[in-house]
Amino acid sequence: MSKRHRRIRALPGDCPGALKRQLPTLAALVRQARQDPPPCLLCEESVGVGTTVHTFTPDDTATWGIPRGLLVSSVYTLCPSCEALEHVHTRVLAVLWQEWQERQAQLTEARTAFRWN
Repeated sequence: MSKRHRRIRALPGDCPGALKRQLPTLAALVRQARQDPPPCLLCEESVGVGTTVHTFTPDDTATWGIPRGLLVSSVYTLCPSCEALEHVHTRVLAVLWQEWQERQAQLTEARTAFRWN
């Protein structure tokens, strides 16, 4: 798993309250990304400490396929050369959308593979 993707998974028998206590807050993720920055979202180059950490939370959760009431955010960094690119916001959204779609496809595969008959 790359440094850019940090996930916490529920264990069998975990109650939602226990899982909620495990999940880091957005502020904690930003603080961690400032101390140990992930690579640039667009070019995968390593960025140094002190680089601006960006967050993305979709406004229209229905378009992203996120259940109502669920808050999903992404924390990422950009290297100085990528920050200077034209239409950088559109490029970042395209990468985040592609990663989200890949994760959804993996979840769908996992659900169908472990279905009880």
